[in-house]
Amino acid sequence: MFRRIERVPRQSISTKIKEVKKATKDIFQNKRVTEKQYKNRLKTCNDCIYLVRSTNMCRVCGCFMKIKASLPSSSCPLNKWSLGDSSVNSTQHDDGCKDSN
Repeated sequence: MFRRIERVPRQSISTKIKEVKKATKDIFQNKRVTEKQYKNRLKTCNDCIYLVRSTNMCRVCGCFMKIKASLPSSSCPLNKWSLGDSSVNSTQHDDGCKDSN
């Protein structure tokens, strides 16, 4: 009836702090990945057992994936997508993440 989920791997506090610093820098500099990369990242997250679908929040890193997936300096803590798959763009995404142009 219920599917058993593996134990959730956790990130260290120092790793989370580094991730937040990089994400904040991307947000203030209005850096975003391309629309195609954004959609690919979200698709990967949607297929992951650690995504809480009701909130789009990752159980591993604790991030809201609609935001994290749009930032070029962000990567999946399970290495399902990484910095290497991103390039900077200033586009508006369907979820409202946009730059101030």
